[in-house]
This record gives sequence, structure tokens and C-alpha cells, in this order.
Amino acid sequence: MLSSGEAVRLLLLHSQFFKDMANIKLLSFLFCMFAMVSVAQTYVPVLSEGKVWRYATVNRYERTDTTGFYKIMVSGDTIVNHFVCKKILVQNENGLYPCHTFVAYEDGGKVYKVKDNVFTLLFDIGLQKGDNIENLALVVAESETVINGIRRRIIVVDSMVDHFGEEYYYLIIEGVGVSKDEFIPNFNLGNNDDFCTLVSCTDKGTIIISEESLRNIETGIKSPTFTNRKNDAYYDLNGIKILIPQKGYLYICNGKKIVFR
Repeated sequence: MLSSGEAVRLLLLHSQFFKDMANIKLLSFLFCMFAMVSVAQTYVPVLSEGKVWRYATVNRYERTDTTGFYKIMVSGDTIVNHFVCKKILVQNENGLYPCHTFVAYEDGGKVYKVKDNVFTLLFDIGLQKGDNIENLALVVAESETVINGIRRRIIVVDSMVDHFGEEYYYLIIEGVGVSKDEFIPNFNLGNNDDFCTLVSCTDKGTIIISEESLRNIETGIKSPTFTNRKNDAYYDLNGIKILIPQKGYLYICNGKKIVFR
């Protein structure tokens, strides 16, 4: 039979054992939570301070070589209707147009232009395959890529319009933005005949996207996705190719008469 002292020591040993087991369970739980947080990566914003984009311009009608370059950069905060927005500075590197500053806002993967206190959606990284964009474009693929060690979501959009060199598609890349420019035409800057295409994107001096890496991303995504795409060129009733179809007009496309919407 155990003495009172031995019984106390035994109880203490059992108590310590259960404490150790509880600590092990707690550590296991914390480890699992840490692993889950590590896997569930947070969204990478587009409009972060220090972000700089460079776009090349090409005349969408004459299809000549590059006509110039624009540099677009995030340049501080401003408040609009109690929302913290970003000031966007646009510089024409050729000096043909003066510098402009306008306002943009980002929330939940959506980027808006802000003008006269009105928020207008420019693009949304949360779109999914099959989504229509104002009945003028269609999301045809979703993908992911790793850039600078960060996994980023990519949306492939069929613009339904031959922008340049029969290039119908453009990309929306998490943390980068759009492979065709949304800022310049949406704020009526520069020449409306110019089509702007992304050349590079840097973040505080670190290159996120270069012209070469963008081509590699486009090739990797588009090649298996669009090998069977029809030649969706639009012609008027006289057989003249229309580069920029207008809503509500009758055209011939793939041998059929359609009303462009």
C-alpha cells in the first residue's frame, strides 16, 4: 500500500503528464494554423506605393512600329469620399503630352478610376472563366504564376477586338494590373489612336514583369488555351475589315452576319 507521500508524488507525476499532453496538443494546433496561414497567401495589391509601369504605344490603325512610351507610377495618397485612394502620375516619355495626375482606388482585387467623386471599375482580378465584361469581353482562362517567389493569379480576357497584330487577348495579373493600358484611354490622355501595351512593371526598383517574362507568361498560358480559336475578324457589308467594331452595327464575322454587342 502506498504511503501518503508516495501517493502525492504519483498524483504530481500524473498531473505533469496531462499538462505535457495538453502542451503537445496546443503546439500541434498552432503548427497546423501556421501552416494554413502560410499556404493561404494574401492578395498582392496593384496600387502599392513605389509601383511603376511602362507602356509602349502603337497606332492601332496604321500598325506601325512603336510610336512612344508612357511611364505610369503610384504617387502618394489622397482622400475621396472618406476612401483612401492613390494618386497616379502619367508621364509621356516623348514629351508630346504634359504630365497628368489622376486618382485610382483598389478594394478586394478591383481597381477603379475616380473622377468627379465617381468610382468606375477598370478591372477585377477576381473574375472567373466564363464571366462577361460589360458584354464586350469574355474571361476565357484562369491561371497562376510565381513571380519573385510570390504566387499570383492571372486572368486571360478575350477582348473580341483586334487591338494590334491580330492580338485579341490581354492579361490581368495580380499585383501588376493589365497587359494593355487602362489608365491612359480611360482618362482621355494622349492620342486615342494609340494602343498601349505593357513593357515592364517594377516595385520599388525591383522588376516584377519585363517584356521577356510577360511574353513567356503569355506563351505558356495562351498556346494550350487558344490553339483552336476562330479568326473572329469583323468586316462591313462591303467586305472591308473593321479594326474596331462598334456596338449595334451589323458586320460579317466567320461568314455570318451579326450585330456587334
